[in-house]
Amino acid sequence: MLEKDPVLFLEWENKEKRLREKIGKDVSILKRKGKPYTLEQLRKDNKTCQISIFDDDDDEIGGCGCFLD
Repeated sequence: MLEKDPVLFLEWENKEKRLREKIGKDVSILKRKGKPYTLEQLRKDNKTCQISIFDDDDDEIGGCGCFLD
């Protein structure tokens, strides 16, 4: 989404940021190395390196797991 529709991505990023501020917790829809990984961090990291959600290394990025058994 960041590459296909950056305006929409920034909308989602701002909504995530507002939610984090409102509830006062370090939460995000993504995880990296088992810790919250915000959309803002993803956008900033994407400018400096290519990140794949399919990598099998220590930099693996994935969703929160809400839909997993």
